[in-house]
Amino acid sequence: MSDKYYYEEGAIHHDHHKVINVGEIKDCDLEKLMKTFFKDGDGVSEEISQPRQNTKPYKPFTAKDADVFSVDSIHQQYWKDFYDVCYPRFDFKSKEDGERTYEQKYEIFRQSRIPSMQKNEWSRSLMFIGNELYFQQFQNAYNILLSLRKNDNADVPMLATLLRIQQSISKKLRDDIQMMEYVYPRSSDISYEKYGIRPSGNACNHGIDYEELEDILVEIIKSENTNGESDNYQIVDIANAIICNYNESLIRFETAYKHIVMTKRVNVHHPVVYRLFMSYLTSLDEIKGIIEDYPAKICMTKLVDVRNQLIEEFRQNILGKHWYECITSKNGLDNMGHFMINHRDSISEEEEERFFYLLDEICILTDILKGNTSKYGLSAKFD
Repeated sequence: MSDKYYYEEGAIHHDHHKVINVGEIKDCDLEKLMKTFFKDGDGVSEEISQPRQNTKPYKPFTAKDADVFSVDSIHQQYWKDFYDVCYPRFDFKSKEDGERTYEQKYEIFRQSRIPSMQKNEWSRSLMFIGNELYFQQFQNAYNILLSLRKNDNADVPMLATLLRIQQSISKKLRDDIQMMEYVYPRSSDISYEKYGIRPSGNACNHGIDYEELEDILVEIIKSENTNGESDNYQIVDIANAIICNYNESLIRFETAYKHIVMTKRVNVHHPVVYRLFMSYLTSLDEIKGIIEDYPAKICMTKLVDVRNQLIEEFRQNILGKHWYECITSKNGLDNMGHFMINHRDSISEEEEERFFYLLDEICILTDILKGNTSKYGLSAKFD
């Protein structure tokens, strides 16, 4: 302190025309003291820098902020719809599911399913025909049948096997068409044309009704004619009928698939709802890593920083920007669905994938910062 000034207890001094009772200063807090000494009579700003350790680690969420980055209400509203279409395709379904309520099934979904999908595999991850396995089985069975015929061996059992595989594939393809109306995948996602099989001979003139194939096989088996001959049909005719039915099921699938994509024949909110459920908790491991990497006293601040950075990226994403603008409105989910469908060609797969991942991560971080750590199996405590 300068020697020019000496303050006595109870003395009165003047500073910028202000009267200060020094005897009262000792009971003032820092903020009042600073304002008293440095505010002049011309209305200079009263903003005072507060010590960092006394500030909260993050500002309370606004009502819109909390609504934009929460999918709980969407999950609650559309879980039954999603369950009825998709749940039977999950590996963790059980015989007891029929006795459980939808709420109990949802908890099983949350606890049991941490998605581990490969990038851009979301569209076919729940399809019954999701890979080449079924087609390979059919091709192998057909090759074996041809080999048996070439060596004049008994081939009726293999013919029956070929028919069962074909019927299974046809049913799964029909079910997958219904699934695609829910998923609305991109036009380049799925194609089964390469799995078609060229039948032998003049297959189109086999003269067999597909609905009668099983009856014909039963007739042959009952007649104990192991070479596959019946009164009306030869084994090659039956095999060709199965192959043609198989090929036609692929064509029907491709035709329906292209029609869905071209006409956008889909309930507008289904693609968004499907992706929200399928991307749920995909970012949880990354968030767990952040919590494990930092001590409790700075972990909260770090999570806030990460969340703020993700929101900035989210609002630069074309889908994220639209979500932020419309999702809290009355028909926001339908608006979002229309936007995603109408602009599918101009939005890359990577950008769409990133949108749903960012949304999942921000929603989880928002929930954690509200104190809901146990909901995600986390025991983190923040100082």
